[in-house]
Amino acid sequence: METIKQDVVIVGGGPAGMVLGLLLSRLNYHVMVIEKNENFDRDYRGEVLQPRFMELMQKVNLHQTILELPHTKIRSGHFYHNHKEIGRFPFNDLSHDFPFGMWMPQPILLDGLHQKCRLNPHFKLLFGAHVKRFIYSDQQVTGIVIEDKEKKETIIEAPLTVGADGRFSTVKRLGKFEHEYEYYPGDILWFTMPCPPDWKGKFQFHLDKPYPYLILPKHPDAVQVGLALPLGKLKQIKQMAFPTFKDHLKELNPHFREFAATVPDFSSFVPLQAKTHYMKQWYKNGCLLIGDAAHCSSPAGAIGVSLAVTSAVIAAEVIHHTFQSTSLRLDQLHDVQARCGEEIKRIHQIQNRLGNALFSTSPFFQTIRPFVLSALTRTSLISVLLRKVVTLPASFEVDSKLSR
Repeated sequence: METIKQDVVIVGGGPAGMVLGLLLSRLNYHVMVIEKNENFDRDYRGEVLQPRFMELMQKVNLHQTILELPHTKIRSGHFYHNHKEIGRFPFNDLSHDFPFGMWMPQPILLDGLHQKCRLNPHFKLLFGAHVKRFIYSDQQVTGIVIEDKEKKETIIEAPLTVGADGRFSTVKRLGKFEHEYEYYPGDILWFTMPCPPDWKGKFQFHLDKPYPYLILPKHPDAVQVGLALPLGKLKQIKQMAFPTFKDHLKELNPHFREFAATVPDFSSFVPLQAKTHYMKQWYKNGCLLIGDAAHCSSPAGAIGVSLAVTSAVIAAEVIHHTFQSTSLRLDQLHDVQARCGEEIKRIHQIQNRLGNALFSTSPFFQTIRPFVLSALTRTSLISVLLRKVVTLPASFEVDSKLSR
């Protein structure tokens, strides 16, 4: 069996894994990213980049690279009830440097990051490989065994294994990491349709019956619609006759009628669990979790990629300081969680409150929800709340070495 030696092996080639790999290779560490898929193609996964993401990229000198990639800018968010606008917020109230959100298909983002990574000989990316098991020495993980599509196994030896492999992380499972909490109020059922001309460049939140729904611009000329379904509702929908469900869509919004008339079955719809979780401990025994593996966010606020990359950027700095210390003490990697864990918990609390509001089945709450939201948008409270979620804290700083 072939053995490859690396300084760090990263499991998962999503935004967190690719940003971490890029930053560490910049610092001359030998890094290998293991991605189970054959390529970057993926849909309905982390395509909204909030101002926070671009503020992070600015701090590590990657913002111009990201801005040059194909994307659609989102300038404002709008709330509706019974097809009437009841409130809005402009992004220029949220961030000075980046007064917009961005819709960027994840394959474009990941390929753009990969092009930067490929310029560095210290970086390697292996597609189509699954982690089979850990290699241990004195109860410490010192590497992984991977299997490619031809069932060939290879040993990757590294003093540090990073799990950046998402909410269903293999590293998390093999390392027997434990949850501190999980929150699962419902599901989002996504579909994509052509973008009407007057919908370009804005988020929409519709608080209607029988399903509240979100509408997001999707680059280059489509929209992604997500129906918010309380726990158990998705199962009921899948059990109903498809023509009945199509009738529900047509009643929700006149713009859905043409789409509903053309879809033959449920295969055009993709469900996503609106689940939040947080791991009790992000580092142990030679393994570090980052991104959704450590702190998965619900779709509320479309903040998942931004938070995942937050822990990746902090991890790059902490890993560098740990490896540069006179004696390699990997327990110092607990600092990753110490530096960003509490802020992520606070954002999760806000998301969970939004989840309670979005997925509520209470007739009383459903009745008052539009009026409460309308009142909030007429004050500065909505901007104050959103800034806490979609922008970096003013105190957030990273080592300038990460930007070289």
